[in-house]
Amino acid sequence: MNAIKLLESCREKLNSLQEMIPLDTHQRRVDEIDHLVNASNIWADPKKATSLMKERQKLFDLLVKVKYFQDQVSFYEECSVSLPEELEINSSAIGNLLQD
Repeated sequence: MNAIKLLESCREKLNSLQEMIPLDTHQRRVDEIDHLVNASNIWADPKKATSLMKERQKLFDLLVKVKYFQDQVSFYEECSVSLPEELEINSSAIGNLLQD
C-alpha cells in the first residue's frame, strides 16, 4: 500500500476514534479527579482514592494515545503537501501508525 493510501486510512481511523471516544468528557473527568485529589482529603479512604487514581490513569493514557495519533496524522498530512517525496520514504512508519 502506498503512503497516501496509508495516510488516508490513518485519517479514517482517527475520525472513527474521535467519533467513538468522548475526548472532552474524558478530559473533564481527568481534571475533576485532579481537583478532587488536590482539594480534598480523598486519601482518608484508600480504596476510593485508589479507584479514582486507576480511573484517572486509564483515561489519561487513552487521551495521550489519541493525542499522539492526532499529532502524527497531522504531521504526515503536512509532509504529504510540503515534502511528498519524503512521505513515500516514511511509508513504513505510517503503516506502523495505522497498526497501533
